[in-house]
Amino acid sequence: MGGPTLRAVALRAGVSVATASRALNPGRSASSEARARVRAAAEELGYTGDPRQPRQRPALGVVVPVMSHQVIDEIIVGVEAATDDAGRYCMFSVSRGDAARELALLAGLVRDERVGGIILVGGFQLTADYARAFIRTTKEAREAGKPIVLCGRAMTADAELVVPGVTVLDYDNEGGSVAAVGLLLSRGHTVIGLVRGPVGMSTSDARSRGYRQALAHFGIEHDAGLIRVGQRDADHGYEAATSLLADRPDITAIFAESDEMAMGVLQAAHDAGRSVPDTLSVVGFDDQRNSRFFIPPLTTVHMPFAELGRRAARIALEDDTAHRGEQRLIVGTHLIMRQSVAAPPGQPA
Repeated sequence: MGGPTLRAVALRAGVSVATASRALNPGRSASSEARARVRAAAEELGYTGDPRQPRQRPALGVVVPVMSHQVIDEIIVGVEAATDDAGRYCMFSVSRGDAARELALLAGLVRDERVGGIILVGGFQLTADYARAFIRTTKEAREAGKPIVLCGRAMTADAELVVPGVTVLDYDNEGGSVAAVGLLLSRGHTVIGLVRGPVGMSTSDARSRGYRQALAHFGIEHDAGLIRVGQRDADHGYEAATSLLADRPDITAIFAESDEMAMGVLQAAHDAGRSVPDTLSVVGFDDQRNSRFFIPPLTTVHMPFAELGRRAARIALEDDTAHRGEQRLIVGTHLIMRQSVAAPPGQPA
């Protein structure tokens, strides 16, 4: 049997593993009360780790596009939970959705001796310049022995580009969209609008492919006039739905490829006098925490964001032995049925 672990010390002191680690490391911030409790617990248990030695296990570097977004927040919760469990800590950087800044942050983390693994979170728009710079930096990361995980994105829309040393951990964006649009088609809708994000955005492209696949499966011809492209926010959802409802009075359903865009769609429907779901059905994607409080509560595709963050962290920390060596992992999705979908007007429920 080995000696007491850092986790045992943390449990005895009533703190998290990360707090216990900070308290035992004079180079890390911790309250005087926490330090006293943790050191007392370490002494009681006979913990053999030397509290005078600086922390040796490297940190996890995480790059996110923004911090103030429900989806990103939930992924971060999962990442922090996994690093806590491993007795490690995270270093977060914000790219602000700027590709050049993201590449610079990635390169900085690769060269930072404190960092042992890296996670890039969220969808992005791939360009040839980005791909070339990314591949150069990931080669440097491989040589430094630092795993990189793409969390919630694929390298390309068709996921064919595989980069050595990089694990792609993504949601089933395509399958989730097939299920969402298939639900509308199964209820009898045949004129279904798509409100999507930018062309070239990996997430938006995958969800749009799912939209087209579902139409093809039901024998419905794809109509480009039913698609609106723009930024992945509520403003675009509102403007896109306003345009669709004005241009296509025959439309009976809209698939918004994010809940945030769906929020704008619902407001546009209200302003246009189109009752949801009596005269217009709406489906979102993401199952953000507040989507059940929309009026009406939104039918949407559930994404296990916290689980995605936990798994990404375990891979980057090289703790996920079950999937070691795999370069592409897909996390499943499922529909959450609420009150924003009904049969088209004039058709039986």
